[in-house]
Amino acid sequence: MKGLINNSSVNKISSKPATATLSDLDPFDLFSMDATEKASQPSTLAINTNGIEGILYVDNVFNENSVAALRLLVTNNNPLPIEAFNFQAAVTKAFQIELLPPSSSDLPANRQGTITQMINIRRISFSHPLKMRIKAFYNIDGRQQLIECLVPKIEGLS
Repeated sequence: MKGLINNSSVNKISSKPATATLSDLDPFDLFSMDATEKASQPSTLAINTNGIEGILYVDNVFNENSVAALRLLVTNNNPLPIEAFNFQAAVTKAFQIELLPPSSSDLPANRQGTITQMINIRRISFSHPLKMRIKAFYNIDGRQQLIECLVPKIEGLS
């Protein structure tokens, strides 16, 4: 996690399930076959700062090759759009992280869109628990902003 630890204004985000309830599901969506799967998929609120929200979903737990697949969905709750969103992450030394290209670098205002960032995490050893340090840079109203967070536990991964 070298290079991402130097800022004193790090937010520590607690891990808790962010599962949907039946009232969250669309009652008119008769053709969605995976509504119950989505409702029970483990998730962790990884970013919740300055109107930016990022939820980590575990798409695949650690497999026989010790690789887990995560999906980060980022939304913008601000009344202004976000441009040049750049997500960076580091994990504890018992793991390696691979960030795949994001779906976009721009986020419309008022939750009108999302950025999807796929993440692969490889377990190298069982010596340390998985923790993730996050940095996100973005521009809003012509000003560059920085978010730093520590995710001490990712729900659904052990």
